[in-house]
Amino acid sequence: NVSTLKNNKIKLAETLAEQEALLNSINAQFLLSITDKKGIIQSVNEPFCLFSGYSHEELMGASHSIVNSGFHPKEFWGEVWRHISSGKPWRGEVCNRNKQGEIFWLDTAIAPILNSEGTIERFLALRSDITARKAAELARTQMSHLLTSVLDAASEVGVIATDAHGLITVFNSGAERLLGYSAAEMVGKQTPAIIH
Repeated sequence: NVSTLKNNKIKLAETLAEQEALLNSINAQFLLSITDKKGIIQSVNEPFCLFSGYSHEELMGASHSIVNSGFHPKEFWGEVWRHISSGKPWRGEVCNRNKQGEIFWLDTAIAPILNSEGTIERFLALRSDITARKAAELARTQMSHLLTSVLDAASEVGVIATDAHGLITVFNSGAERLLGYSAAEMVGKQTPAIIH
C-alpha cells in the first residue's frame, strides 16, 4: 500500500529528526562517552575531548583511568563498577584530571546498555561540569573552618550563635568555660533559653 509506505517514511524521518535533535542537545550540554563492557572507551564527543585535553585518537581504546585524578579511593571505583555491572545506572560526583594536570569535577551518570538477550553490551556516561560549584563549596568549608578556629581561640570571650530557628550553631571554648556546658551538649541540640 503506497499510503502506508508514505506514512512509514514520514514517521521514520520524524524519528530520525528527533534523535538528531536529542544528540545535538546532548553534545551541546554534556560530556559523553561510551565504553565496552570492560570499560574501554569506544566513543567520546567533542566536549569530552575539550575538557579532558586529550584528542579523540588518544581516548579511543583507553580506559577512563586516563583522566583519573587519584582523588577517589579504589573502593569508590569498585563500588561504581559493581553497581553498573549489576545492570543498574549510577550517578555521582567525580573528580577528574585533564591532560594538563588540572582538576575538574563532573556530575556523572553511567547507564548500562543491554543487548537483545538482556546482557550488558556497553556503558553510556553523561557528565556535566560542576567544578565552579565544588570550588565554592571548598571555599565555604575553608572559611567556616577558619572562622571556627578563630572563635575557638577566643577563650576569654563567650561566643554563641544560632540559626534562624534559634538552635545553637556556634558555642566556642570561651562559652564553654564561662557557662559550664560543652559545645557537644549545645550545638545543634539547644537554644540559648537553657542559659537564661
